[in-house]
Order: sequence, then structure tokens, then C-alpha cells
Amino acid sequence: MRQITCAILVVFAALETRADARTISNAELNFTLVVPDRLKPLAPPRPGMGPDTVAAFATSDQSHGLPDATVSITRMHGVIGREHLDPSKTPVPGVAGARVRQQKWKTFDIDVIEGEVARGNVHMATRMAQVPLKGEAIQVGVAVPLGKEDLADALLSELLAGLDGSSNWLTDEEREDRLARNLGRLTAWAVALVVIFVLVIRAYRKRSRPSLS
Repeated sequence: MRQITCAILVVFAALETRADARTISNAELNFTLVVPDRLKPLAPPRPGMGPDTVAAFATSDQSHGLPDATVSITRMHGVIGREHLDPSKTPVPGVAGARVRQQKWKTFDIDVIEGEVARGNVHMATRMAQVPLKGEAIQVGVAVPLGKEDLADALLSELLAGLDGSSNWLTDEEREDRLARNLGRLTAWAVALVVIFVLVIRAYRKRSRPSLS
């Protein structure tokens, strides 16, 4: 069963901003991410962000009030398969009314979990995209105040367009190429088996042929 990381609750942590960054990279998880100019990097993970958070951003310093959007990148501690999530079978902890839709990342249809989270009087709409990176999957989460769901959708699309890394999923071209190679091997094996079969039949007939002497 695929793990669902509800790290989007990072929006509730007390964080500080630091120097601007346009592109981030993570050598361990082997991805790069182009960060929109309007997002400001948040301080390194602290209690409340969760140990799996590898990067976090917001549209403004939270000391000035609730940002229009908060973004988190979290690790999922394993690869994920191509089967799609079903919230009725895999509960999403802390996310009310969770639902799943598919969205493009590169050529793949990946799962995006939508829902609402709340702590005290703060209610947020969330979008969490699970990205099938080759060594370990990551989750790209966006949280916005209720009523700004269009901003969350637009920002998530922008982030996914700027996210690059190798996937453990094969593209359609790679699957076709693998199928062609496998068919080629199968054909070679079939030809070899036919040749062996013919040679065996010939040897058997030669041994079974009555002697003329």
C-alpha cells in the first residue's frame, strides 16, 4: 500500500525566511526544482515541519500573517508504482474529504491528493502531488487559505513543470523499446528452439533408419 505523507501541515510551523533561491537541487534524492520568483525559501526544517521535509517555501514571511501559499517538498522513503490511490481504501491522515485526481508530470499521470486541513481556527486547502523519482519518491505539497484553490492548482502545475529527475516509471517510448527488445529476444529463442528441434528430429530419424546391410 502506498504511503501518504501529510507533510503539508508545514504551513502551521513557525518559520523564518532566508536568502532567495531560483533553483534547488537534492543530490540524495536526485532532483532539481525551479522555484517561482514569488516563493521565498523558509528556514531549515524545525519541529513542526516534520523530519521528512527537504525544502519549504512561502509567498511571504509568516510573521507578517498567513501567506497566500505555502509549499513543501517531502520524501516518501521508497519508490511508488503506477497504480492510482483510492482514498476509500487508503485514508489520508488529517485531510478532510480527501480526493485524488491525476495530473501530468513529464509524460506520466501522477496522483494529486486534494483536501482540507485545519489546526485551531486556521483552515487550508491542500494539493499533494506524489512524484515517482527513481531512487525515492517525493511529495510536492501546496497549501492555501480556503477560497484560493485556483492559486494552489496553478502553483502546483508550475512546480511540476520545473521539477526534473529520473523516474522509476518507464515512458511510453521506453516501454515500447523494451517490448521490442523482449520480442527480439523471444524471436531469437524461438528460432534457436526450432533449429535444435530440427537437428534432434534429423538425428532421431538417422538412428531409426533401417540398415541396408
